[in-house]
Amino acid sequence: MLLALRGLEEDEVAELVALYADTCALPCETILFLEESVLPVLGEAFRALVIEIRRQRSVVRAYSRLNALDFLTSHLYSNNPLHPDRPPHDDLMHTELAARLLKCRPRRPLPLCLRLTDERAASVVQRWYRGYLVRRRTDVAQLRQYQARLRRLARQEGAPTGPVGPQRRSGRACR
Repeated sequence: MLLALRGLEEDEVAELVALYADTCALPCETILFLEESVLPVLGEAFRALVIEIRRQRSVVRAYSRLNALDFLTSHLYSNNPLHPDRPPHDDLMHTELAARLLKCRPRRPLPLCLRLTDERAASVVQRWYRGYLVRRRTDVAQLRQYQARLRRLARQEGAPTGPVGPQRRSGRACR
């Protein structure tokens, strides 16, 4: 349809839109309900979403932690005019409804690039690079090769390859 509208003038497009709006299949009561009740609340939620997008600089970055659907859902849930007693929630996951639904259908975890802050990601990259620089040194590389040979020989002889001395096992499943 957009391809057909390219060659038309603005007034012709306006006439087509008006004609389409006049032939809308929705009854008048439904249109009035949408215009008076739903659209003002959605407009306020979209304004809050744009403010949040600007605050988090989501447009500038390649990846963003902001999930627009979660933000809109949480905003509409906590600013529902029919339930003014609900406390405001910053995160959708802390609502009773979401906790109940996520128990039945859990979400996949977010990728690491979305879970880490910029400072934490920078420290992870710096730590990896410093380790690389140390492992690249010839004396450290020789020591690592020597230890690898010892482990390989110990594996061939069937000797334990772990640390020397008895290991204590805790009763906990996780440390």
